[in-house]
Amino acid sequence: MFKRELTIREADPTEWKEWDAFVFQQRDGTIFHSSIWLSEQPGLQLRIFFMYEGDQLVGGVPICVKQKMGIRILPQPLLTPYFGPVFSDEFLLKGRLSEALELILAQVYEPFDAFCFSLPPQAVQLRKILVDLPFYRENHRSVQNRRTNLKQQMPASELISSYPKMSRRNEIRRAMRKGTEARESEDFETIYRLSELSFQSTGRSHPLTMPQYVQLAKKMHQFGLGMGILTHSNDNIPLASAWILFDRTTTYNVLAGVDQEYKNYNGGSVALHYALTVSMEHGLVFDFGGSMIEGVNRYLQSYGTTECWYTHYRSTESSKMKLLKAIGLVRF
Repeated sequence: MFKRELTIREADPTEWKEWDAFVFQQRDGTIFHSSIWLSEQPGLQLRIFFMYEGDQLVGGVPICVKQKMGIRILPQPLLTPYFGPVFSDEFLLKGRLSEALELILAQVYEPFDAFCFSLPPQAVQLRKILVDLPFYRENHRSVQNRRTNLKQQMPASELISSYPKMSRRNEIRRAMRKGTEARESEDFETIYRLSELSFQSTGRSHPLTMPQYVQLAKKMHQFGLGMGILTHSNDNIPLASAWILFDRTTTYNVLAGVDQEYKNYNGGSVALHYALTVSMEHGLVFDFGGSMIEGVNRYLQSYGTTECWYTHYRSTESSKMKLLKAIGLVRF
């Protein structure tokens, strides 16, 4: 049987809307693969490559370029759990994934000094084939399995009773009886400040500045792809926040924050329950984001989640990059 040639070309920014439409139609595509999300990444240059089978668009890959100390790298964008190649559902069944991946690796990724990307849990075929390629059996290339937790779609009215821990169910019900209330909010400055408090409580810096986050959040809200959530006490004190994103199949728990001064109000649990309710009402799976920290993972599982795994790929290509990493001048 004749096979049409696979080719790759870089898309012009005027064609990025075509890429977004393609991504949102595919099983393995997520909001994080879209130009809507990636074009707002600070300090990174977005480029998108289309793959064709003959004259038909069958896949592609977005990359975000960072230049530092004379090297060019493709890091994982901020707040972006899933990133990398996306192929059409039809193309996944054609038996040409190995060929397509090798072409993308050779023409898009390998010219850079280092790169990484993470394939979502549902990209089962892609993950298996990529691991089996000779490319990943060479030095300075690594494959890491990472964990997330998913809450499958169910009637929103049955949500709270689905939480397996009685203590979780009771704390949410008790908090709401005392007047703790979660609601949708466009007060992105307060949402940011609460998330910043949570980062600080674990000794970390927020990955975004407030202006960067507010600009990103407003854009996602404008496209109908994001929602801010604030929890208040009955005397209107902001207690906790959540920021969620949507695509065709999934709601993503991207940022959360709690003011530890008011942690006994259980505002964080109420905010997360509200986010889950929104997701179930829209008929979407809820992706908690997961953690490799067992305590955090146990907390997420108290919401009746299913533990899933996704795969992170990392490669250091150039000798200069290997040297800079070895002497501690560059972290990647």
